Amino acid sequence: MGEPVVSSLIGKVVDLLFGPAIKEISYMWNCEENVKMLKNEVENLKVMRGEIQQLIDIANCKGDNLKHGVEDWLTKAGDEISNAEEFLECEANDNKTCFNIRMCANLGTLYHYGKMATKMALSLSRRQVSGKSYESGVSVYTPALGPLDVYENKDLDDIQTHNTALNEIIAAIKDENVQIIGIYGLGGVGKTTLAKEVVVRVKHLFAHVAFITVSQSVDIERIKKDGEDATKRIAKGEKVLILLDDVWEKLNLEELCIPCGSKHKNSKILLTSRSEKVCQKMNAQSKIYVDSLPKKEAWILFKRVVGEKLETDTNLKPVAEEVAKECGGLPLLIQAVGNALKDESINSWKAALSRLKKPASSEIDSDIEKAFTSLKLSYEYLKSEEAKTCFLLCSMFPDDYTISLEDLVYCMVGLNKFDDLESMEDARNRVRNVVNMLTSSCLLLNLEDDKGFTKMHDVVRDVALIIASQGNTKFLVKAGQGLIEWLPRDTSLERYTGISLMYNKIRKFPDYKVNIPHLEIFLVSRNDLSMISDELIGCMKKVKGCVDLSRITSGVISALWRLEELCIEFTLKFKGASDCIVEVMNLLKLTYIDLQVPSIDDIPAHGQGLIYENLKEFVIQIGNCNLYTLLINHSISWSGWSGRLLRRWSGRHLVLSRVHLGNSLVKKLKKLIEGSRPITILNGIENLNNMMPTLNDECFNKLEYIQFNDCPNVSCLVGDDITCHGKERKTNEMFFKELKTLRLNNLKNLEVLWKCQDEYISFMNLVSISIFGCHKLKRVFTVSVAQGLVNLKYLSIRNCGDLEEVIWGGDDESRKIIVFPSLTQISLLVLWKLKSFYSGSKDSSIKYPSLVNVKMELFQSMKIWGTGIHETPNLKTLVFEYFDDVQVLDGPNAINEAIKEYWRIRTERVRLRITERVDPPEDMSSNMGGCTLVASPFFYRSRCTHFSF
Repeated sequence: MGEPVVSSLIGKVVDLLFGPAIKEISYMWNCEENVKMLKNEVENLKVMRGEIQQLIDIANCKGDNLKHGVEDWLTKAGDEISNAEEFLECEANDNKTCFNIRMCANLGTLYHYGKMATKMALSLSRRQVSGKSYESGVSVYTPALGPLDVYENKDLDDIQTHNTALNEIIAAIKDENVQIIGIYGLGGVGKTTLAKEVVVRVKHLFAHVAFITVSQSVDIERIKKDGEDATKRIAKGEKVLILLDDVWEKLNLEELCIPCGSKHKNSKILLTSRSEKVCQKMNAQSKIYVDSLPKKEAWILFKRVVGEKLETDTNLKPVAEEVAKECGGLPLLIQAVGNALKDESINSWKAALSRLKKPASSEIDSDIEKAFTSLKLSYEYLKSEEAKTCFLLCSMFPDDYTISLEDLVYCMVGLNKFDDLESMEDARNRVRNVVNMLTSSCLLLNLEDDKGFTKMHDVVRDVALIIASQGNTKFLVKAGQGLIEWLPRDTSLERYTGISLMYNKIRKFPDYKVNIPHLEIFLVSRNDLSMISDELIGCMKKVKGCVDLSRITSGVISALWRLEELCIEFTLKFKGASDCIVEVMNLLKLTYIDLQVPSIDDIPAHGQGLIYENLKEFVIQIGNCNLYTLLINHSISWSGWSGRLLRRWSGRHLVLSRVHLGNSLVKKLKKLIEGSRPITILNGIENLNNMMPTLNDECFNKLEYIQFNDCPNVSCLVGDDITCHGKERKTNEMFFKELKTLRLNNLKNLEVLWKCQDEYISFMNLVSISIFGCHKLKRVFTVSVAQGLVNLKYLSIRNCGDLEEVIWGGDDESRKIIVFPSLTQISLLVLWKLKSFYSGSKDSSIKYPSLVNVKMELFQSMKIWGTGIHETPNLKTLVFEYFDDVQVLDGPNAINEAIKEYWRIRTERVRLRITERVDPPEDMSSNMGGCTLVASPFFYRSRCTHFSF
């Protein structure tokens, strides 16, 4: 009885006496192994450092802010790697000197290297552990820059006019008794620039600053959106400055949801306007007038634009001083004229001065008389007639309107303003070049964030309209002025070549003849018109461009026999509509068409029909559909977005929406599908139970892209009947063999993808599949069909409540080998009943050689990725909901191990939250049945229910 006790005590004494000695001795005997371990840790840390450096480089390219500590981690990792490599080099040199260091008598050297290698390896390992959190991301979301973020401080030295106004504005902002400050002055005098300069100098006084452009056409919803963050922070009691730029009339701040008044003294509003009366109506307690620059200050600014050659060239200086004087002290005009002349000869300067000194037309508003003369000079110095025409066309759009370059293409081509035009693509290239020319001349604004659009400064637009009212052109522009009717006198428009009535609420047009013999372009989009009278249309004998006509006289379209592109909707019934559609179908030179008709029956059976081989791109829409909803919700590609109107889609599209999909319809589409294989969208089709074999005869089986949206009765894509309308199907024909993209959205009765035998199904060319909101679907692919997914790259399944398996092995327990050679991304989101990705034989081997990204969120039943072995050698990212510390493990079954690790961490977090539980609020305890609420970073959760993260 006593011997075991004595023996145990002796063992403990020996451990205490000799344990440390044994540990120290092991450094000598295990020196070589310790050094090898250090080398491995060095390589591992190098790899991690390289990957994190790549993420940092990507984040820097995108302009995102880096997470706190990542750069410090990178520096320390580099230092530790350098120290370790230096140590290993010394060890290697000593090893070479001794040939075999174990044979040397210097045991101290062995001890030194063995112990140091162990310590350094441990340090490197810890560095890797601390770097794990950066492998999933090294940056935080950084919002795009706004107007105030990109503003550069202006050099106001010696510009006393602006400095004085600047100080007055800052003093008013700091005055606690002043809440609204108004800046007013002539257009182009620099009010907006001055306001931005003020904001830069006082923004440290505020928690948030918002910049909102108002303009003549007040867009309430846009202003609300632009000021949303600011108003929220004002409501929270934070100190906020709101800059309302370019205010033309009194604004109802309550309607715009901008807090103001005695209850919100923490907010300040700074507004700019051309009118002092507007500032008064806005109840501005402080009004600061910005005057034009006096001669001396204007010359200083002019020199900064043109350059110091104005001081060194004695012949040019006196002429340049006179030119600067003629700019009227307006900074906008000084910039425009200076940029136009800075590279010109002295003769050009003299000619320009001569024109600037000529009196302006008596019709010009006195406030912008000088602006007209000066900016007209910049216009006249344009080298291209195409640029001049495009400049004037931009003035026909509403004030502060974002102008689509695609709209300018249509206008320029329609007006025949291009010489030797080869194609519509050639026209697009020319418009881009022209807009770049106008932007560089300061006549158009440069929109950095969107290369497909441009804008015109309000003063520049005023001057452009004046220019367009003289000479051979005369424009009437009433765009965005809130008109509800337009009833001109018979003789009031006879000199006009262009009329723009865009963005009004016009319901009534003349039902009588109007004398418009020279009219070439008529813009009436975004009004409430139902039709335009034959009398008015008959007067437009020279019109070459007209947007948004809803009734077209027979014979007009057929006369456009050279037309290459056409966007037209026949959504309204009118006499002669059928004939107009026939005319459209007989346009032989069309290369692009966007055609919408309510029914296939609206396309007459007679007539030659479109030559689909000539169409490079098209959109054929049959039925009523919401294009905007299709675009946003279902990821259809498009280009040329103008305002909220779709101008042009890229690619070939066939949209069948909320129609009865009968045999007559699909037979009429057979030639179109055979010849072009369009992206086909079936939207809201109620009488369709399956796609195959119902539509097989009509060549739907040859499509490469199919999308189903909200078809309530579709239970499968392929039925179990292998005949086609009673005829025996071809034995060698397989369903979906050409399909590359499949999208299934909100098919509430979809149970399976096919009911026929697997031998009739082939997804060998499928590249992408997306399934959303198909709640009755339980399985996607069988094993035998999955073996043919050799080209599949993207797999996304979301919000399918009953889905249990993605790949189903059935009762077949034989060993399977499946390879997905192309699969790179898998996304499985909100699949509560999903048990596994693969449920085949336990002896199966599934290989994913290209898989690099897997995302999984909101799943409760999936405890394993799949039975068998799943090899994911290149898996870089495995993202779980709210988890950033579950890493992909090495090994042949890494993805299964990662899911096990996810559940282990999840269980541990639940355990920790239970032990750190908090008492429920008193007003809730009686309704919770004694349940204890557990603290969560997202919300409180009950111990009585399951935990979800």
